[in-house]
Amino acid sequence: MQLFVFRIFVLPIAPIAIGGIVFRRFMKTTIHSIRFDASDRLHDHIEEKIEKLDMVYDKIISADVYLRLDKSSDASNKVAEVKINIPGKNLFARKKSSTFEDAVDAAIEALMKQLVRKKEKGTGG
Repeated sequence: MQLFVFRIFVLPIAPIAIGGIVFRRFMKTTIHSIRFDASDRLHDHIEEKIEKLDMVYDKIISADVYLRLDKSSDASNKVAEVKINIPGKNLFARKKSSTFEDAVDAAIEALMKQLVRKKEKGTGG
């Protein structure tokens, strides 16, 4: 039995121009699927959603996504936990739904709200 499967990918994000030279930053993202193998389609969906976080806040260093099945008997037993590392702080969202895609979407939406609040406060935005 495979207990822990993960995939790491590095996303190019927000190019920065300094003195006429364009530098590309990269955000490391790790997807952990616990006790199951996530499909490539699910991985692609997660990558697409994580990229959107950089449009809200361009100082994200890395992201960790944890996918697991909850032990409850109801249909909403897919859990997505997303942690993003930004300078000086980690932000976290945990959402549960009937599909992993919906749970990831809800967690990313919650993180976007946290990032917008952080940016509005002026603490690192």
